[in-house]
Parts: sequence; structure tokens; C-alpha cells
Amino acid sequence: MNIETTQQTKTQTNWLAVFAATLVWWIIPLVVRLQPQNYKPSVGLAFACLIGMGVAISLCALLRKTRWIILIWIPVFIWACLGAVMTFGAIAKEPHGGPNAAPLEGVAILIGIVVGLLLTVTAILCIVWRPKVYSIPLLILAVGNTAAVTYATRHSERQATRQEMFLQVLDSSGKPLSGASVRYTRYGYGPGGSDVFDGEGGPIFSDNNGIAKIPSRRMRYETKGTITKPGFREVRFDVGMQFNESDQSRDVWISTPETEHIAFGSIQTAELVTLSIYLPPQSDAPDPLHPVKRMQVQADIGQGNQATHVLNLETGKFSNGPEGDLRIDLFSEMEDGRYIRNRLRITGVNGAKVFQVPPTVCLSGALSSYEHIFKVAPQNGYQDEIVIQNPGSLPGPMIYVSARDGHLYARMSVDVYGRANEPRARCEVKLFLNPTGNRQLEYPKTSPGLNE
Repeated sequence: MNIETTQQTKTQTNWLAVFAATLVWWIIPLVVRLQPQNYKPSVGLAFACLIGMGVAISLCALLRKTRWIILIWIPVFIWACLGAVMTFGAIAKEPHGGPNAAPLEGVAILIGIVVGLLLTVTAILCIVWRPKVYSIPLLILAVGNTAAVTYATRHSERQATRQEMFLQVLDSSGKPLSGASVRYTRYGYGPGGSDVFDGEGGPIFSDNNGIAKIPSRRMRYETKGTITKPGFREVRFDVGMQFNESDQSRDVWISTPETEHIAFGSIQTAELVTLSIYLPPQSDAPDPLHPVKRMQVQADIGQGNQATHVLNLETGKFSNGPEGDLRIDLFSEMEDGRYIRNRLRITGVNGAKVFQVPPTVCLSGALSSYEHIFKVAPQNGYQDEIVIQNPGSLPGPMIYVSARDGHLYARMSVDVYGRANEPRARCEVKLFLNPTGNRQLEYPKTSPGLNE
């Protein structure tokens, strides 16, 4: 390269070209701000980027002797180098094979390799077709403009995905709880679905209406938080990602220090994101001296001679005798006049009653009850009999049982294998029992799924 003096630059530089070459890069943050934030970039946008890269390289090759071309060459070279390093770094972190591999994992890695190679070739061509002459002022302008466009693009992406989350903290009776401390951590989508740290904050304290405003982000961003207040149990929440603009909901998990994923639900992906979370009192924490008992039992409930239908909650055993708490019968009926579907009837015997709740919880609008979320048996609302539609469909409903004149509470789920007319149709019952007669039926385990 030949360095020319400032006087020469003033008399020979095409300032209109300098202005255009500086301004053209600001199209990038504008497009990012207006472009829908999807899990997968659109094909049209990718094609436009390839055309833009080809045009920029062609200009660098044809106009090497002009001073203003440094304003095109610097951004292309820097972004190509950084893009290649980041792409191959992401490929290296991607899980390769194994039981948890995604179906199209190989295709995704192949596409990443192609993109990385294109960026590498672009960087090499930039070195080959580097400007032959340049001036120090234009070099400084090029570097500064590249940094400014990079920052503006990042800021535009953050603005495009910015979405404030209104979290309402409630006590166990559903009344707003003020003074609760909320801390949050935000993650982006990384290689292989890994969490990439994006930001954190807090404590944010809930106001007199129990509201805490959390600066969250929509689309491919996950927000995890912790709610604390003296005299109450700590509750953790995890608001999942929205992968496409068409997604109408985001998954939400509720956890406690004792139990991971004690409840699961979803919230709408509206502009005003709201969710309500109960904060349990310390008195509702699992009692380590009297832990909830967990049993898992199978039984034939078909048409065969070995079928047993009556379940004793205390022993967790099936029989056909008079001593028991629940009778479980599998039958079938016509649906829509065309299909024969399984039905499961659960009937309380010897004074036992049953209460059915859905497997997921509602955290906005018509809220699920405090008992439903934190696995507390309801006080009332029980029935003598319930019928489960299409048993065996996952996830199935949760059933609470009140037995022995209210001195025994249990929680259970039932899976069915086979059809009603088969001799060896079976059911599997996951049963959680509080031997003290307390309605608290949370089974404290850190592994998700054990409270199902």
C-alpha cells in the first residue's frame, strides 16, 4: 500500500464515494431491526447477504487504486475473519452423534462448514485484493464506521427482541405480595441448543400490586429467575424461548429448591407478557422427618381371569377384595360415531373420593390454583367417580384422592397399555402418599419427571 499525504487526499479523494461507502453499511442494522427474528434465518436474507458479499469483493478487486475503497475493504475483511472464527467455533461445540443427536444434525454441521469456508475464502480474497493506496484519515474512518455499524447492529437486534415481562407475585391465597425480591438471568440460543449468557439483573422488588417488571427478550431468549421473601419458600421460574414469529406460546417451568420442575405451563407470546406465580409459605415445605411415600404398581385390568381392579392406597397393591380405596375399570365407547376409544373409570370405594386436574398449569388469565401448582391435595371439590378420556395419552391428568374420612391423601397418575377388550390390558399407577394425613404431596427430588 502507498500512503498519501493529507493534501493529496483533499485534492484527489472522491468525497461522494466516501459518503456512499460509509452510509451503505448502515442498511445492515436497519434490516436487522425490521427483520422478523426467527429460529432459522430466511433463505431470502441469506441469499441477499451472499450477493452483498460478492458485490463488495468485486468492488475491492476492481477499485484497488481508489482511496475510498478502504471503507468497503475494512468491514468485509473484519467481518469475514470474525464470522469464520465464530462459525468454526460453533461447529466445534456442536454435539456430534450420540443418542441425543438431532435428526438433521449432520445437515446443520455441513451447512456451517460451507458458511465457514465461504467466509474464510472471503477473508483470503480481501488480503489478495487489498487496496493499493489509502490515507490515514480514511483508514480511521473505516475502522470507526465498522465498529459503529457492528454496535448498532447488535443494539438493533436487542431492540427488535426487547420485551418487558410483568411478573405478579401472589401468596398462597392469591393475594398480591409486595416486597418480594426477583433476580433474573437471560440466555440466548447457542450451539447444540446450549445456553449462552445474555444478561442478568436484580433484585427487583414487587410493588403493592405484587408486580415486578423484568427486562426480558422475546424470540430465541430464555429468562430464568428466582423469587424470594423472608417467611416464604424460594421459587424459581424458567420462561422458555419463542422460536418463530408464528409461535403463540412460550413454555414456563416452576421449580423449588427441593423439587425441579414441580409444574409446567405456558404463557402467550403477546406484546404484554404477564405471568403470576404463587410464593408458598415456609410451613408448606416438604417435611424431611415425614417424607412423601412414592410407589409404582402395575396390574391387569382387562377381561382376563387374572384381572384385579381394587387398589389399596396404603399398601399400593391391587386385589378384588372389599378392602381398598379405588376401583379402576377400563372400558370402551364410540367417539364421533366412527372410532372406538378407551376410557378409564376411577371410582372411590369405602368412602374415598377423587379429584382430577390437568397435567399442565395456567400462569396467566384464569390461574391454576395454588394447590394444583405445588402438589397440595385440594380441600374440597372431590367426586365419587371420574372418567379419563383416552387413557395412555401423554401427559395424562393428575388425580388426587381423599380417603379414610379425610385422614389419608394421595396423588397419582395412571397409564394404560392395551385395549379394553384385551385379556391382558394393563395399567401402571404412580402413587404419592402422605402417611401423616397432611395434604402436602410434593415429592422432593431434583430430577425432573419424578413428580409426574
